[in-house]
Amino acid sequence: EIGDLLRGKLRERDAASTSKGWAQSYHTALVHLAEAATIGEIKTRLLDEAVTVGRRHGADVTQASEMRARLESRIEKDKEIDTLVEQLKASRDWPALTGFLKSRIDGTPRDQWPRRWDQMFYDALLEWVGDGRDISANKTRLQEAVTVAKRYGIDGTGAVQRLKKIDSFERHVSQLRAKGAWADLVAILRSDLVQPRAQWPVP
Repeated sequence: EIGDLLRGKLRERDAASTSKGWAQSYHTALVHLAEAATIGEIKTRLLDEAVTVGRRHGADVTQASEMRARLESRIEKDKEIDTLVEQLKASRDWPALTGFLKSRIDGTPRDQWPRRWDQMFYDALLEWVGDGRDISANKTRLQEAVTVAKRYGIDGTGAVQRLKKIDSFERHVSQLRAKGAWADLVAILRSDLVQPRAQWPVP
C-alpha cells in the first residue's frame, strides 16, 4: 500500500518537477518493502523499480542495487539446489538426498528456506522406506519422519499409518509362527505379494 501511494504521487509529477529528495524517499520505501517481502519475485520487482526510478530522478540507488545483486546470487544458488534435489530424486538416491536436506534444515534459519525443505525431507524419508529392504531401518526412518512432521507442523499421517501397519504385521506374523500356523502365514504373505511393492507392510 505504501508503494502504491508513493507510486501514484510520483506519477502525478513530471520529470522536471520531481525532486531528488522525493525520488530518494520513494527509493527507500521500495527497499523497505522488498526487505519485508517473502516472495522472491516480488522482492525482485520492487528492487528493479527502486533502481529504475532512482536513476531516472538522480537518487542514490546503491542500497537497492546491492540488495538486488545479493538477491540474484541467492536465486542462482537456489536454482542449483533445486537442480541437485531433482537429480537425487530421479536417481532415487535417498541417503544422499535426505542427508543433503537435513544439512540444509539444520544449517539454515527457517525464515531463509527458499523451499519447504522440511516437507521434502519428510517425503524423501517415506520414499526411502518404500525402496528399503531392512525392516529395522525402515522403522527408524518412519520414526524420524514422524518427528519431523511434529516439529514442523507437517501432516505425518502417512508415516504414522505405515509404522502402525508394520507393527501390526510383525505382531500377527509372530503370533502365527508361535502357533505353527504356517498355512495361514503363507496365505497372508501371498496376499501381500500381489499388491504393489510400495504397499507391502514390510520388505
